[in-house]
Amino acid sequence: MMKVRLPRCWLPLYLQLFLGTTVLTASCFFPNGGEANKDVPCSSDDITFCCRYNDICLSNGVCMNVGHQPYTISRGSCTGRDWKSDKCPSVCRGPRDNPGGGASILDIGSSERSAKYCCNGVIRNGSSVRCANGDDPFPLQDGEILLGYAALSNVVSTMSATASRTPPARTGPPPFPGNRNNRPPSSGPNSVAIGVGVGVPLGVIALAAIGWVIYERRKHRRYITQEQTRYSDGSLSARETKNYNPRFVQRPAAELSAGEVGRPELDDSSK
Repeated sequence: MMKVRLPRCWLPLYLQLFLGTTVLTASCFFPNGGEANKDVPCSSDDITFCCRYNDICLSNGVCMNVGHQPYTISRGSCTGRDWKSDKCPSVCRGPRDNPGGGASILDIGSSERSAKYCCNGVIRNGSSVRCANGDDPFPLQDGEILLGYAALSNVVSTMSATASRTPPARTGPPPFPGNRNNRPPSSGPNSVAIGVGVGVPLGVIALAAIGWVIYERRKHRRYITQEQTRYSDGSLSARETKNYNPRFVQRPAAELSAGEVGRPELDDSSK
């Protein structure tokens, strides 16, 4: 019979895979000891709280249901059948809190700057609110979303796969062994020359256009300033302010050749 001997260096990998599979397939139990078939562990610890496979595990030991709105929180199950470990949920585990299943956790409002909760139901009497199971309202610690478990079980795997496919960053130019003709196209002098050849004419045109606009604006402003100065200091001559009134003067008729037409001449006084 052929024997297969495994290298010792592979032993940690096999143990890790075995333990990981054991945790993933670990059973979860409700407070009465019944098995929670649809719940999964929320950590890799031997004893931990569990949530439904499509819920989100929170670090404060409760579960968030995101299957439909309004989103609710609830008490799930635990991998410890006897529920004696402090890693099992610490709320809604009494005999009137549905020990054979999960228990809803209801927010009844704030008291003394702290939110208060009840298990499964509340009783309202006017302005007063009390828990249906007869227990006092209780606070909850702040919780964070746990990635890699329950509804988010694939989040860590996806991130790890993406990271493994990402090539490491290089601090220098990559080596090109073998024939130099097999090198991929590079951003060498030719690429730089093409970029410069395209960019320089565009830059020259843009600068020329800007310079022309500035020149025209200065020219226009200079003309306006000169005209305002001439009007303000009265430097306009009498000839420039005199009304233009041309007068026609009769001259003796002269002989015109064929195709020429006579035109009146202005008096010298109007020039």
